[in-house]
Amino acid sequence: GILLCNSMPFTDELQLLSSECAMQAPLADATPLCLLLRRGWVASLRTLLPLLSPSHAPQERARLRIAAQALKEGASGVLRAVSRGGGGATVAPAVAWAQDSGSVRVLVRFSPKKHGPMSVSAVESPEVSITPDSVSFAATARGKPLAFALRLELARRIVPEQSSHSFASAGRLTLTLIKEESVTWQALCDDTRQDDARRGHIGRWYEMQDMLDEQSSSAHVGDETDREKGGTTEDEPSQATPRGGSARSRQSKGGGLSWAQRLRRWCMRLLRRLWRRASQWMAEVAAALRLR
Repeated sequence: GILLCNSMPFTDELQLLSSECAMQAPLADATPLCLLLRRGWVASLRTLLPLLSPSHAPQERARLRIAAQALKEGASGVLRAVSRGGGGATVAPAVAWAQDSGSVRVLVRFSPKKHGPMSVSAVESPEVSITPDSVSFAATARGKPLAFALRLELARRIVPEQSSHSFASAGRLTLTLIKEESVTWQALCDDTRQDDARRGHIGRWYEMQDMLDEQSSSAHVGDETDREKGGTTEDEPSQATPRGGSARSRQSKGGGLSWAQRLRRWCMRLLRRLWRRASQWMAEVAAALRLR
């Protein structure tokens, strides 16, 4: 039974709802509410929720929210299994990611493999959950006895209200996660909290990273150009045109530096593409050898 206000354990929800002591006693934490959630006593939970101690309410509500989300995901998995007749396999889809200063882009492939064709082009009953420190995805493959289940425990916190997701591309889910802090992530997931069975393969999204780097570099060069134009005024003739033509030489150096940066980025992109193709070729060779 569930013990509240030092009374006898409650074994029935109606008994709990009729108890004046239980309905008025303040709650120091969310432990009794989590027990009510597991029992399925939703009416009692809603009645007792306002009794949480105000000093601990935000933390305990977050704890209750996590428990409710886990229960919801478990129930969704049961519903998908029932709809499939109990057959089929559940796999963790492969993930790729990239980032810029303010966001993280995540690509979820409808396949457990990081390369090659997708297992399916579309899914049914997709569910996406974005919290401050995690991302969850679950769906059933359309036309195949296959289900996808993914949960990523993020390495850093994000802003769920400003984040978004899209199924616009066939065979994939894309997410844009807005960073809570504009810092560079060293990894997508926190391995200390991550369930490896539901994580799947995680790699880098090189094409998206190249595009984000190009956008960031273009914006940076544009800002520098604006600052150079704004920094030259008629009141500063010595800086605008010192000693006949040195301003032109400074522009040439600035342009040379920009081309050097572009050449370096082009070389890095070429090396990444060559490495990806070599990795894919080695994986295909290894698969062919295993078939023999």
